[in-house]
Amino acid sequence: MAHLLRWLAVLLGGSLCISVALASDAAVTWRLLDYLAVDYGGAVADGQVISASEYGERQEFSETIEAQIAAWPAMPGQAELGVAAQALRRSVSDKAPPPEIERQ
Repeated sequence: MAHLLRWLAVLLGGSLCISVALASDAAVTWRLLDYLAVDYGGAVADGQVISASEYGERQEFSETIEAQIAAWPAMPGQAELGVAAQALRRSVSDKAPPPEIERQ
């Protein structure tokens, strides 16, 4: 019985670590999404790059968002989030208008 309880504690502890790590990744992804939506207009206007360094950073953010969501363990709604992240990355690459990026 004690052996079973130790094994269960290890299993639950491992699950807790995974949950905490996923929550941390989700928080980082959320912050990147927020930053991208708020500051994208400082990088692109009228389909043109107005700040190459800012635009490069926004591209990196959109790629990181997509990669992070793809790396999460399978869960309900993840496929839809992945599709939305791909669309966001493409919109940034296509220099979509800032309101479009904010909406996404």
